[in-house]
Amino acid sequence: MERLLRVIEEQQAEIRALRDEIKKLKGLPRRPTIRPSTLNAPPPDPSRKKTRRGKRPGSAKRQKTGELIIHETIPVPLQGLPQGTRQNGYEDFVVQDLKIEAHNVC
Repeated sequence: MERLLRVIEEQQAEIRALRDEIKKLKGLPRRPTIRPSTLNAPPPDPSRKKTRRGKRPGSAKRQKTGELIIHETIPVPLQGLPQGTRQNGYEDFVVQDLKIEAHNVC
């Protein structure tokens, strides 16, 4: 029984190879190679991880608004707060408007 199963597998592989050869001779596209799913595979070994070549030029993190000239600062008051509430700091943000002249507001 096992021998017959082995023969059938060999024949299927040979048929697949012959069909691929026929497609190649006819100029048809090859059969796509579909990789098995990696969902059930064990996690990869971290020691075999590819080394990065570094980031692309110009992709380093930097502050986008750090070089802007701030022409005007407008504080926005907090409204509707309960009595006795204290402000626990704030975070600046910059709004760039497009005018005939440069005008940046913080």
